[in-house]
Amino acid sequence: MNNRKKYSFCSQMMLFSVLIWKYFKQKKREKKYAKELAANRERLGLDKNIYPQKDNDDKV
Repeated sequence: MNNRKKYSFCSQMMLFSVLIWKYFKQKKREKKYAKELAANRERLGLDKNIYPQKDNDDKV
């Protein structure tokens, strides 16, 4: 009655390590994205209280 395929210990560990590797890779990507987002907000001045700002690029 038990027709479920049994994986060997080695293949189970390989699958488990791939899951862990993908998890940490995703965390690293999220951290990098958060840094870029913070840098862009600071560069664009979005962290200030006043949102409407006049750009100096308009005076050509």
